[in-house]
Amino acid sequence: MKFIDDTAKNIKWYNKNIFYVCTLFFVFVNVFAFQLGGSSWIPRPINSNWTDVLNFNRLLSCFLSAFEHSNLQHCLLNSLCFLVAGTYLERKIGSVNLFVLVLSLVFFCECAVDANYYANSHGFSGTNFGIYAYIIIDYIFMFLYKKQTKTNVIYGAIILALIYIACCFSGGTSTFAFKWYPHDLITNMGHYTSFLTGIIITLILQFVKWKTINENK
Repeated sequence: MKFIDDTAKNIKWYNKNIFYVCTLFFVFVNVFAFQLGGSSWIPRPINSNWTDVLNFNRLLSCFLSAFEHSNLQHCLLNSLCFLVAGTYLERKIGSVNLFVLVLSLVFFCECAVDANYYANSHGFSGTNFGIYAYIIIDYIFMFLYKKQTKTNVIYGAIILALIYIACCFSGGTSTFAFKWYPHDLITNMGHYTSFLTGIIITLILQFVKWKTINENK
C-alpha cells in the first residue's frame, strides 16, 4: 500500500515500514519517561568546555536528556511533532532505518548542543529539529534521484508546511504562541545547533547514497 510504504523504494527488511512501530515506540518512550521520572530524573549536563563532552557519563547524560521534559505540555508537543515527522519518514525509509537514524540524531544533536557553550536544550525538540533538517534535504534530493511520485511530492510538501509551522512556535513550554517567521528555530540556539547537526549528518548520508547509486550504474 502506497500509504504504508513508499512505492519508489525497493523494499527490503531494513526499509520496510512495520506499521509505524518505530514512531510509536519513541512517542511512548517520551511520555513514559516523563510520567515515570517527571522533569528532573537525570542530572542535566551543564555547558562548559567542549572537551568535557567526551566524558562517558556526560555522553550518557546528553543522550538521556533528550527524553527529559520540563512539563507535560513540553512532552506532548515534542511527541506530537515527532509523531507527524516520524510517520512521514517511517513510510519513506522504513522502521529499522528510522530507529537507527533517531538514535543517531539523539546522540549527535544533544552532544552538539552540549558542546556549544552558548546553547542549552533538553527534551526531544533537539532531535525533532535534526529530523526536520533530514526531511528538508531528503525532499530536495528526491528530485535529484528521480524517485519522486505524486504521493511523495504532495505528502512531502504538506510535511514541510507543518515543519514551518512548528518552527514558528514561540510559546516555550508553558504557553501557545506563534510568529510568522521560524522563531523557534532561529532564536533557540539549542534548536538551530541541532538543526545544523542534522544538516551535516544528512548531507553525509546523501553523499554515501549518491556514491552508491553511481557505483551500481
